[in-house]
Amino acid sequence: MPIRPLATGCLTHTPFAHLLLYLDRRGLSGTLAVWPDDARPGAKGVRPDRILVFEGRLVAGRFSAPAESLSSGLLPLFERQQALFSFFRGDLLGEARGRRTGSVEAPALVATVLRASQGRDPWVNATLDRVADHVLFALAEDGTWARLGLEPAECHLVDRLFVGPASLPELWSHSILPRNRARQVAYLLLISGAIVPVGQTGLDAWGDALEGRVVQRISVLSLQALGAPAPRPSPCGELTG
Repeated sequence: MPIRPLATGCLTHTPFAHLLLYLDRRGLSGTLAVWPDDARPGAKGVRPDRILVFEGRLVAGRFSAPAESLSSGLLPLFERQQALFSFFRGDLLGEARGRRTGSVEAPALVATVLRASQGRDPWVNATLDRVADHVLFALAEDGTWARLGLEPAECHLVDRLFVGPASLPELWSHSILPRNRARQVAYLLLISGAIVPVGQTGLDAWGDALEGRVVQRISVLSLQALGAPAPRPSPCGELTG
């Protein structure tokens, strides 16, 4: 009997970084399967990369390419742009042999990947340009920013928010970093939920201030309701391999 996912989506609409941060913010547990770009689930010989998530933390993985560690196995997945993904209840990694185990926090991992991209991530400008300059942000009360592993120069943006709410342009103008790097840090604070629009609360408030009004989530999540008791049938088919 096919294993039906709780949620499905495509990295074209929900980048891998946004997806991991969503799972982290919701504290979800289960198996995330990510197929290769342009591959269809269920196709003969196609095996997805599988990541075991426990309360939002990445704790194990089984990867299609050799990986020395859990972290190194996750890195290539950030480069996928058109891959389909599904999220399943429970541990579907299979036998212990071939697993890579560890304990990886998504916020710190995403921060590391963003630094390595050196400003080449197209989602940085695409996301920030949709937020109106007059929208004010404050630090989220849960202290998410402390989980990002920010470097000293990057912390200047956070220091500005300890003074009081600020717009995104105010944040990167306050930074000692080059403008493109400062925008990158502001993007990280935004998508991780470390900052939220003033006057809004909740897990997803960070995605509700586009052009100064509630329009849509910045991450454009194409997920069905994660954890719903009766999800719709998946268009991606069953988990194979």
